[in-house]
Amino acid sequence: MRKHVSLILLMTLVCISYAAEEGGILKMASPKLREFLADRPSATRALNAAISESFSKRTLKLHYFYSDDETQPRAAHFYPADSVVCIVIRENQQPCDEYLCLIYEVLNSQGEKRFQDLAEQAKSGAITKTNFVREIIRQEFEAVKKVKEQLDSLKLEKKEQKTSYFFKRFAECPGDFEGFFTYKPKGAKRDPFKVYEELYDSLQKKP
Repeated sequence: MRKHVSLILLMTLVCISYAAEEGGILKMASPKLREFLADRPSATRALNAAISESFSKRTLKLHYFYSDDETQPRAAHFYPADSVVCIVIRENQQPCDEYLCLIYEVLNSQGEKRFQDLAEQAKSGAITKTNFVREIIRQEFEAVKKVKEQLDSLKLEKKEQKTSYFFKRFAECPGDFEGFFTYKPKGAKRDPFKVYEELYDSLQKKP
């Protein structure tokens, strides 16, 4: 029942629109993320730089949700309209993980054109399911590499690194695509291959 209620709250709990501006990230972040960033100016600069780069001509809408279902993604993004990107982030997680979710989805949203091209190819049957999954993950790998470069800016203590859900996953991520493609973090319950295979099937069914 708790999971169903959590899903109902998705997209309705918090919605903040953002147009890129200096320091704007503090206006859109949750209270605990603002507190986390207040002690980490380098992380704040990195996030502001990513947002400025990604949203100079687009609008970002941020939604928070609650869930304890680890088979579901802790964050995602989609494109509800032209020049608009919506990012959804799970609130009930460590602030450092909330940060990593946000900066990853901000950077990942830069692949909008590629994601849309792949969706059109899937609808028309111009790409196989196997290659569709592979190319989606290849595009996501670009954002992963950039996030990995930002880990030092978090200045996390060893204990914080250990309790973080994402820190180790990014830190140990292979630096080459083939390694990343087969990379399976220990304890991961979500299978991205299955998710994108199902996405391909749903796109094929659309007129």
